[in-house]
Amino acid sequence: MPVPDDADYPESFRSNNRRRSHGRYQPAANDEPDSKETRAGHVDSRPSSSDKTLLAESGRPGDGKEGWEADYQEKFVEDLPDAEDADAEAYIRGVVPETDDPDMPVFTFRVLVLGTFWGVFLSSANAVLAFRTNNYNMGYFLASLLSYPMGLAMAKFLPYGIMNPGPFNIKEHVLLFAIASAAGTAPYGMSNVVTQKLWMNQDSLNIWHSGLFIFATQFVGFGLAGVARNFLIKPMGMLWPTTFSHVAMFVSFHESRDPGADGSRGGMSRYKYFWIMFAVMFVYTWIPEYFVVALQSISVLCLLTSNKFIRFMASADNEEGVGLGAMTFDWAYIMGVHMTQPFWATINFLIGNVLWSWILAPLLMYKDWFGPDSQLSVATFEDGTPMPTLNSVELFARNGTKIEARALYDETTFDVNLEVYNAYAPIRITPLYSLYYSSLLLSTAASLTHVWLWYGKSIKRQIACIMRPAENGDPYDDVHNQMMRSYKDIPLWWFATFLVLTVLVQIVVSEITPFQLPVWGVLLAIGLAAVFTIPVGIIMAISGTQIPLETIAEFIVGFIIPGKTIAVMTFKSISANAITQAIALLADLKLGHYMKIPPRTMVAAQLYGTLISVICSTGATWWVMQGMNGMVGKGDWQALNYRTFYTGGAIAGAVGTWRFWGPEGPYFSLLLAIPIGFVLPAVVWYGNKKWPHWVWQYTNVPLIAWFWGPGGVQNFYITPVIVAFFSQFWAFRYRHGWWQKYNYILSAAFDAGSAIAILAITGLANAGIFAPTWWGNPDIGAGVPLDYYCLGMSPEGRPHSEL
Repeated sequence: MPVPDDADYPESFRSNNRRRSHGRYQPAANDEPDSKETRAGHVDSRPSSSDKTLLAESGRPGDGKEGWEADYQEKFVEDLPDAEDADAEAYIRGVVPETDDPDMPVFTFRVLVLGTFWGVFLSSANAVLAFRTNNYNMGYFLASLLSYPMGLAMAKFLPYGIMNPGPFNIKEHVLLFAIASAAGTAPYGMSNVVTQKLWMNQDSLNIWHSGLFIFATQFVGFGLAGVARNFLIKPMGMLWPTTFSHVAMFVSFHESRDPGADGSRGGMSRYKYFWIMFAVMFVYTWIPEYFVVALQSISVLCLLTSNKFIRFMASADNEEGVGLGAMTFDWAYIMGVHMTQPFWATINFLIGNVLWSWILAPLLMYKDWFGPDSQLSVATFEDGTPMPTLNSVELFARNGTKIEARALYDETTFDVNLEVYNAYAPIRITPLYSLYYSSLLLSTAASLTHVWLWYGKSIKRQIACIMRPAENGDPYDDVHNQMMRSYKDIPLWWFATFLVLTVLVQIVVSEITPFQLPVWGVLLAIGLAAVFTIPVGIIMAISGTQIPLETIAEFIVGFIIPGKTIAVMTFKSISANAITQAIALLADLKLGHYMKIPPRTMVAAQLYGTLISVICSTGATWWVMQGMNGMVGKGDWQALNYRTFYTGGAIAGAVGTWRFWGPEGPYFSLLLAIPIGFVLPAVVWYGNKKWPHWVWQYTNVPLIAWFWGPGGVQNFYITPVIVAFFSQFWAFRYRHGWWQKYNYILSAAFDAGSAIAILAITGLANAGIFAPTWWGNPDIGAGVPLDYYCLGMSPEGRPHSEL
């Protein structure tokens, strides 16, 4: 697409788009192309001293293994964050610009217009798409991608002045993305609204109650993010790898203004590479998403055998097995995150998923560990015999029959109806679902111990700097922190004051609306989120994986007020939404840190985007519940995410934690996960102290402890790990020049191309235009599984015996 040249603008405007270097990294006038410091996003691919440490640890050829290994062992015994800072530099230098221009316009008229447009669009669209069976979010890459030509057009056609301060620049692009991403993030508290209105039929709940509740839950996270930002943004070791693909895309787009910026290093420019790979993925996505949907999940073992046990284990669709050996060729399931998060994090996640899903869950089911687990069934094989289920979030009675959660509620108070409950008790869930609860308890407990042991010194240092800044100074002196000193920071007391005010609003809303949570419940919910913000944030910042908090939240409150379904769900929403928002806002602040966005401007953009989210997501959700009520719960609109929340509310709320997990319940033994979670990280930490080795460093118990759980299609083990291997191991190790220049661009291009294609395909589906049904394209709209052959069905859904 055409890019306006700076010559089209007056001199006063052209100066706003020039890049400027600051700090110790300012390049000399006679820098050669292979010098360490080049223009934005262009760094020397030859390893620095810090790179050599990383290269040696990952197996790349380095200089003197004995030397680096001795230094490595010493620094990892002393303090992991210091070593991570050294390693992080090599990752960051590969994608993040080391230049800045503090005079560049940031919060402009263009940002306000485009940020509002994309914020409204994404928040409304994602609120509607949240009801889809296969949950699909309109990705933020869509806003980044399409806002670019829109920004260029505004710069070309609007009159110079307030509405057009000059060329559309990279900081404007980043800031409007921040507005769109804050707006497009679906509020977790909406689960309460949908569950109470749609499935519990609470007539007293109206749209105004919903809006107030979403407003209160969405803004509490800002205060928590502000308090935690010194621990999670400034340290270089807090990478936030999920931001790298965004940074790479912004840099690739805006460096196209200066052809020499990329061409001087040889090869295709990143800007051109992005559009080629975008087009490739856009075209390819039509194959698995429209013409050959069976490619979304291929259960290989089902195609090789007629053994019922193996076919069940290999089946991957919802309410089937665990997808043993299942593969996917659909990028919507693979996702670019596996090209951005460290390879060690992917391996930890793979180990946890294989252990929980492919080993423990089937073993417990066939041993009937918790009762008649092998009798739980929602489908049949082709011969009519019941097919067991593992991948399900439904509730079952003691005899194995499926029950509706609403049957357990009193029709007026929505508390547990003990007479009905006793008729079904003990309530059962699949072993995979029960292990998912256990894994979250283990992972949550492990995160506290892991962070305290590995990052305790760093946290204490930062606390000392906050409490006595004049005495301790600022411990973070890398180039990016140096550049950010050009901008006014936000005082801690601003965030603290905001947190207090939003807590008060949450208390009032919980008292006057049908969400029924007393004052102590609000304070406990937010306090729980505050305790876990830094531990969960650290794990997210180093690995790109966020550990969910909702299970521990409902577990705790279910002990305190058993049978109070709505209060338990509200507690979970407040606590989980607070930490989810805090982590999302911290990620955007890190993006702003990398791209040199003034902190006050970034927070203002986030506040504005969140306000858009409150208004639009509430309105769109209410429209779905009122206008599409006949479609919800059927076909492509089964609202599986909301169903999971609904079931969880029944377990911790109606049934109650003590009845479900207590000594008289079938799942009491799984509570051992809590003490095990506290102890296991200490074992790993002691192992590193006693026998220093990189294996200990990269063994992350909180990540191994958590797995994906039931619901959706269980096809996300093999193919994503293959992609991660080639991206974050093979390319990083053997094609480091290519990796440094193109890896994150490829991730962004594939995500964007897939998102645009799925948007077009969704439009066709809503218009009733479908591809023909054949063996590679089963009729999933009629409820036929992607791996229909595992059940002995035809692509049309009929048993083979009837053909």
